[in-house]
Amino acid sequence: MNHPVKFFGKVVLSIVLLPVLTLVLGEAFTHLYNITLDASLGQRVAFTFAKPLIFVLVAVMELIMIAAVRFRLNPLIRYLAAPAAADGELEARARRAALGIPWALIVVTLGFWVVGTLAFYAMNGWKAPGGTPLAWALSFKICEGVLSATLNALIVDLIMLEPKKALHIERIRPGERDRFAESRDMIATIAAAATMTTHLAYVGRYFIERNPAAAGPSMPVVSFGAVGAVVAALLVTCIALSRAEDRRQASALRTRIVELGSSERVDLAARAAVLNFDANGALADAFNGYTESLRGMVVEIDSAMDILSESCGGLSTRTDVMQRDMAEIAEAVAGIGETVEAEANSVAESSASIGMIGRNIERLHEAVDEQAAVVAQSGAGIEELIANVRSIALNVEQVDTQYDGLKAASETGAARIAEANAQIEKVAAMSGLVLDANRAIASIAARTNLLAMNAAIEAAHAGEAGAGFSVVAGEIRKLAEQSGAQSKEVGARLKEVKASIDAAVLAAGGAAEGFAEVSKRIEAVASHQEEIRNALSEQSEGSKQVLDAIGTINGVTETVKDGAREMTDGARSLVEGMRKLNELSARVRDEMRTIVADVESIGAEFGRVIELVSSNDGAIDRVNSRVRRFGV
Repeated sequence: MNHPVKFFGKVVLSIVLLPVLTLVLGEAFTHLYNITLDASLGQRVAFTFAKPLIFVLVAVMELIMIAAVRFRLNPLIRYLAAPAAADGELEARARRAALGIPWALIVVTLGFWVVGTLAFYAMNGWKAPGGTPLAWALSFKICEGVLSATLNALIVDLIMLEPKKALHIERIRPGERDRFAESRDMIATIAAAATMTTHLAYVGRYFIERNPAAAGPSMPVVSFGAVGAVVAALLVTCIALSRAEDRRQASALRTRIVELGSSERVDLAARAAVLNFDANGALADAFNGYTESLRGMVVEIDSAMDILSESCGGLSTRTDVMQRDMAEIAEAVAGIGETVEAEANSVAESSASIGMIGRNIERLHEAVDEQAAVVAQSGAGIEELIANVRSIALNVEQVDTQYDGLKAASETGAARIAEANAQIEKVAAMSGLVLDANRAIASIAARTNLLAMNAAIEAAHAGEAGAGFSVVAGEIRKLAEQSGAQSKEVGARLKEVKASIDAAVLAAGGAAEGFAEVSKRIEAVASHQEEIRNALSEQSEGSKQVLDAIGTINGVTETVKDGAREMTDGARSLVEGMRKLNELSARVRDEMRTIVADVESIGAEFGRVIELVSSNDGAIDRVNSRVRRFGV
């Protein structure tokens, strides 16, 4: 605070004005309702300023209060003059000084009024110049002094709010308690009640004991109302000042809460100012404690989030590397799988080839037997076979010729059928025209019928004057002529239809002849087929002779069979080895497929891990953006 004396000047002004105002009002009230005086209202009020000694005593009291307050506030004034150079002890004394002013004012004011009243009466032989008894005067000064001092303390407390803010009080220390702030409403209420009771009793005594002939206040209701209104106004003022002080504390706390709740950056190092050590101040103190704990949590969260963010960054990097490694492993395993697959296929092909070799060796026996039969019966069997083959060839040639004729006949039949289809389409078109003609005839008939009906109606209505009937009859005649012409057209069309149908019949006849020719050709083909079957029968007989000759060369081929058997046994062993190798290759292939599937599954899991890491990064960024909104 740059000018610490400014607030003290305001305190002094309050200390000076309120006691003087209290003295003036108190003395005016005492003289207004003094039963020993016989004077008008103006004269009674003038007696207030007829005792200069009282004002001197008040001046002395004010000087004492100013000195006491100055002494009490000295640590606070020193601290505010140079807060940067103040030590902890001076700060603690300044805080205590800010709390002790209200009680100092009340104690000094009450003590001075009691001592001053007794001293004044003692100097006047224990009699007041105005005739007010000591008991009444003492009770007035005590009640008025307490109420005035309470009001003064509340005003000074409001003035002290700015110095308290300059003290930057954020927490209530052990032993710090503002009892005046806790009980100010109760003190003001009790002081106002006591003041109202004593003053109304004094007014009541005045109206009971006064001399009706004496001058002075003569309206009890107005007097009671005025006294009650003044005291009530003082009490309301005290309560209003108290609420204003509470509002200042609540406003400081509310401002801080709004700052914490705002979406902008919030400084958690700032605190709500503790202006009074009452319930509101305790609430501000608790909120500051909460802010401190929140600040600690935010610092820890921020530190943890930095570590977590760094860890997630490293994890993301390592995960990317591992994913690339897994991709390379998957690619390598896939290559190995392809190689194993190719080897398995080669083994399978080799196994199949070896199996085929074995089967060929086994068939070698039959081949040897067949070879012997062919050698033994090569003469007659082969000649007969050649003759049969020649016969079959000739028959086949004749079959080809017959099939050519059959093809030509089929084409002719197809053309005839096409022609028949065209004629049939023409018949269909003609039929459409016939249908249209019939529709026209039906329409004419309908109109003829309608006109006939109209003619009949007209003739009935006209009687002898049936000239209109001739017109209708002429129209009917015209329609009849149209019907005749249309009938001729229909006849001509029908003749054309008949001609078309005749043409279609002729075309159908040609198609029948064509298909008859096809039938003849087919019979010729059947005849040649019979010859082919006979030739094949002769071939079958020759084959039987060949089979009979096979038995004669079995002995010659026995040696060959023994060698083939040994080759077969070796081939079987080789096939068994290849089978086992094929099974091993299949097992390796299955294992490699499992490995590939596992690698792909691991790669997919790494993909999900990367997604989670990315999601965590986003969540960390959001948390950081929310946490770093709070400045620590």
